Amino acid sequence: MTYTALTTHSQIDNMAQTAALEAKLRPTVENSPQTIGAYDPFLNMDNWDDREARYCINDLNLRAATPDQAAVRTHLLRQSGLKPGDSVLELGCGTGRLLSDLARAVGVAGHAIGLEPQRLLAEEAERCVAQQKLTAIARVICARAEAIPLPDSSIDACVAQTTLIHIQQHLRPRVFGEVRRLLKPGGVFVTVDQDIDTWVIDHTQRDVTRKIVQFSSDSGYADGWTGRHLRRLLKQNGFANVEVQCLTHSDTEGESHLFRMARRVARSAAAHGVVSEEECQKWLDELDQRAAEGDFFSSVCFFCCRGTKEQPTERA
Repeated sequence: MTYTALTTHSQIDNMAQTAALEAKLRPTVENSPQTIGAYDPFLNMDNWDDREARYCINDLNLRAATPDQAAVRTHLLRQSGLKPGDSVLELGCGTGRLLSDLARAVGVAGHAIGLEPQRLLAEEAERCVAQQKLTAIARVICARAEAIPLPDSSIDACVAQTTLIHIQQHLRPRVFGEVRRLLKPGGVFVTVDQDIDTWVIDHTQRDVTRKIVQFSSDSGYADGWTGRHLRRLLKQNGFANVEVQCLTHSDTEGESHLFRMARRVARSAAAHGVVSEEECQKWLDELDQRAAEGDFFSSVCFFCCRGTKEQPTERA
């Protein structure tokens, strides 16, 4: 079967934002493509320019607008157990979509704080909060999760959505330690992260598809297996009553989040020698053809894990 590339999607590959992001990543990493997290763009976010940040903002907003992501946020809110008057912290608030939901959950008597280390993303989150007239409840702090400028035992709940997956493993104990420090006794930590090995793409070229998915899982995130690790990580880092549930995000449209992600990752895999340029182009041609015919399908699993900071034991 012969597949014909579509001009509209070829233009996407030549977008200045995509080219700038890939060009900046390549010279900063000397590791092989198999090195875990070698090409996670969030590890280099301090050096993003406006175009790179805008590309990320658009992609995050595209994902956030889907019904499946709205369901993920609803589930996360339910698991957090927030009530009016509570104080809540979001790690890595991105463009502010979840932060706005958190602010509405705690109401005018509560406080919602978004932590975002990337300056331009933090500014976008502030705009989102302002547009929804929630500035009296929500604020954004531009800081890292390893050193959060908030007092001990000051929040009732901490949440994170696809944040831990971009934090390197050697930094995670510091992040968990900060979350425990900030939570009040009995406070709740809820985190949602993908497991990129669960990413499926309907495609006839199995070997190339597997190579692209593995490249994304191993190299595109600080730890692409974060989703499957969450239960153990929370237990090992001092949280009690840990439970985990699986949620699914799926896309069926061209120009959707997972469609754009598939094209971007395939191009990156070819650039780093994981697949050949010829293999990549044939793979993309078929992907475009499926989208044009209304047959594109892709999905990935998100794991929502909840744990609590134990109450201090009373001495007899």
